Amino acid sequence: MGIIKDTKGSLERIPSYVSQIKNLLLRHGIHNVDDLKRVAKDPSFKCEVTALWEDILKSEGGKLTGTLVFSTIALALGGVGIATGGSAIGLPLLVILAPAGFIGGQELD
Repeated sequence: MGIIKDTKGSLERIPSYVSQIKNLLLRHGIHNVDDLKRVAKDPSFKCEVTALWEDILKSEGGKLTGTLVFSTIALALGGVGIATGGSAIGLPLLVILAPAGFIGGQELD
């Protein structure tokens, strides 16, 4: 499969991955970092997270790019507030994480 076709297929599947992550967070009542810290210790949550990413890995043919991983997480979590120069702005996490995934590494096996 060519890189363009492979990338296009991944982009078409990302909304499904985002939905799965959002549903997982909602099922466990995770709305902020404190909730995540509380739930992260729960073995059943860890198993669900592992199973979710294993399914995503399988859907992607056994290879994950940093861009796909970070984009999926960013879209699932929404945005982040950034304080700068005495004012705050909302910035989508996708703007921060997707380039980091691209620059940081191409594939994860």
